[in-house]
Amino acid sequence: MSERYHGALVRDAWVYTALFKKMKSDWRLDASTSYLRSESAPGLIHEYNPDARLIILIRDPVERALSHFRLLIRLGRYRWTLSEALDAELASEGPSMERFLLRPSLYVDAIDRYRAYFSRTQLQVVTYESLFARPTYMMGRMLEWLDLTADGLDFTPRFDNTSRPLNRSGSWMNWMGPSSVEPVIEPEALERLRWHIEHTEDYVGLVERDLREDSFLLE
Repeated sequence: MSERYHGALVRDAWVYTALFKKMKSDWRLDASTSYLRSESAPGLIHEYNPDARLIILIRDPVERALSHFRLLIRLGRYRWTLSEALDAELASEGPSMERFLLRPSLYVDAIDRYRAYFSRTQLQVVTYESLFARPTYMMGRMLEWLDLTADGLDFTPRFDNTSRPLNRSGSWMNWMGPSSVEPVIEPEALERLRWHIEHTEDYVGLVERDLREDSFLLE
């Protein structure tokens, strides 16, 4: 497989297809953190390829929200405390991309949207915790499910500047720049965040659902 990374926002089908034009492999792999919470993505993916296989990676909802908060602080994109960010989100202030604590941590409805388009044989749910507890094993299981082999693949973690998004013209977006400021996570704000997440119907449904029903990879 060829390693090709693309960080721009793509809205047109022809632009998306062009990303894979020079690839010779029969497989096309695409990963995005925004597909899961998108209401239109399941149908569009099915329209593009009804035979696609999908792996949904989810994480403990509270830890996901905190990780997202720390990332934006580290990138210099955010200057608020956790309490201020939570207050703004609960008040629905600011653009949707700034409401990142609660909304992306709701998984049940998102998973069900995909299950409406793809069969159980096409869809697998994997937890972040299981992947990082046994990375080699879990990667092996996923490759086996995809009918791929690990030959020539390097599982060594790598980091590059693809974490900085591109704008639609292809140039780097002009953010405030990396920040050395430590994220401010007040204990009371953390408890409020945990309460708001754990008292949603989505969270209760996630706890009650046996994810092994959605994925043999968790066995």
